Amino acid sequence: MPRCFNTPIVLLLILSAVGLYSPAIHCIDDSPSATIHFVLPADPEVPFAEIQSTSAWQESKDGWIAEHYSSLDFWFGETPKVTWLKLDLSQLPAPTYGAYTIELASSGLSRSSLHYLKKGTWHTLHSDVLLRAAVNEKPARALVRSRFITFLIEDEWRENTIYIRAEAPTKLHLQVNVQQYDQLVNNNLTVDAFFYFCYGILFVMAIYNLIIGRYIRDKIYYFYAAAIITTLLYQFFAHGHGRLFGYFDWDKVNHALNFLAMSSAWTALIFLYFFANFKRFTPKLSKVFKSSLYVFGMAAFVTLFLPTNAALNVTLLLAGPTPLFALSAALWCWYKGSKAAGVFVIAWSFYILGGSLWAMYWLGLFTLSNVVELPLVAGAALESILLSLALGYRIQLLKLEGYQLKQSEEYYKTISNLDSLTQLANRRAFEQHIKTIQSKGTSFGLILLDIDHFKTFNDTYGHPAGDKVLQTLGGILKGQLRENDIACRMGGEEFAVVIENADIFVTKAIAERIREQFSQQAFEQKGNTVYCTTSIGVSVVPPEESTEDMLERTDKALYKAKEMGRNQCQLAA
Repeated sequence: MPRCFNTPIVLLLILSAVGLYSPAIHCIDDSPSATIHFVLPADPEVPFAEIQSTSAWQESKDGWIAEHYSSLDFWFGETPKVTWLKLDLSQLPAPTYGAYTIELASSGLSRSSLHYLKKGTWHTLHSDVLLRAAVNEKPARALVRSRFITFLIEDEWRENTIYIRAEAPTKLHLQVNVQQYDQLVNNNLTVDAFFYFCYGILFVMAIYNLIIGRYIRDKIYYFYAAAIITTLLYQFFAHGHGRLFGYFDWDKVNHALNFLAMSSAWTALIFLYFFANFKRFTPKLSKVFKSSLYVFGMAAFVTLFLPTNAALNVTLLLAGPTPLFALSAALWCWYKGSKAAGVFVIAWSFYILGGSLWAMYWLGLFTLSNVVELPLVAGAALESILLSLALGYRIQLLKLEGYQLKQSEEYYKTISNLDSLTQLANRRAFEQHIKTIQSKGTSFGLILLDIDHFKTFNDTYGHPAGDKVLQTLGGILKGQLRENDIACRMGGEEFAVVIENADIFVTKAIAERIREQFSQQAFEQKGNTVYCTTSIGVSVVPPEESTEDMLERTDKALYKAKEMGRNQCQLAA
């Protein structure tokens, strides 16, 4: 296993253990704690008078009240789901400052009502009414503006039992925290500052990717920006911070959270598909992965129309395992050679920690505490930084790959235009070069040459000896070329030389040097010294003449040289 996995995995194990054994209820110092009883599930229609006399009360020693995932009601129970709480705060000492608070820490709680006895009369406080009043800047002393529903308890209320009704549109997990007001404020300031810091990182990374995507016109940046934005929105409301900025219908919020969680996972998978380049490195997995994206997208859309609890079931079953699925796929793509997939693995090793703890909370296995909540937002922020930096690195990789591809294309283009034996240009390169010169509107010199009696030479000394002759002539032609000239093997023992901006005298002078140098080249074959000669046709081609006409005209001059006795140059008519 690569070393880069060691730190995230060890961190995951340590924090998972801490989250599992972290204290659930927060009471001041070592003073006696509140006694908490609960009824779950409770009939949503049961009246307060009846709940007081019920025998279904159970005691919660740590304030953690949750449905269990093995229960059928957990998956298919009717909603809204309701729990009643009975709290005895009489054993708590007088607060040193302010008053006591009851915090109903739950990500899915919609509303709550508190029933207290004062001067022989039962009174009721409704969280929705108090929150509306607080939003409208009206006094709401009994409600503490917090990301969770939190009631401020007056001292005289503590003399009698307090009842609280809590309602959720989906799975009901509730952590009841009893603590002094100043302790709550201090804790909230610290924790909320950390949340807002992480939210700020996510916001900046989203804007950064949108700007880069628009600048370089690469859709992968838009996909990742969408993944960050949906993650930011989900976490902002899932952790309850929407309550601090206004009044929201939390039933609708909880329903929308399922769609946001699915959308976040879906866009993250799309980003991974393009970022790791599955199509290139893992073609078989790419097809399966791409098909799963369509299914996942349809499931995300369907959650908008399902009941909230059913939508959450879909989210838990699909979006819950997504980090592990994405990590496994990225590992395989990394193994197949994708460096970008390796970066994704490292980034998501941190994010998967928070996702795993959060899923465990929704399954009712972990209590809701900082150790469960903070790794999720911190992992998302850290992952957004790492992958945004990796996208910048990806630009460099793409530039490098583009340069390498260009070099490769140029290499193969060069290879396709070369004669493999003589390393001269071939017939295709010759025709392309002629078109280039004609497009300039200039005339050029053309030399066509043919090795005399080459078939007889091959039959006498063999093809390897003939190849040696061809290579020698090719070397001579190269030696006579100027910077913009080109020498080509037209096929067999036929060659051509194109000389730009040359009149007939310059062209013929070059042809004569080629003929003379080649005729003086000795070849040792079977103990004999053999010489070869060449016949040459020379012409100057005006820019308006077609390729067929100039070749035919110059070829006639070449055959005239052969008819005149070979080893000579003849000018074309």
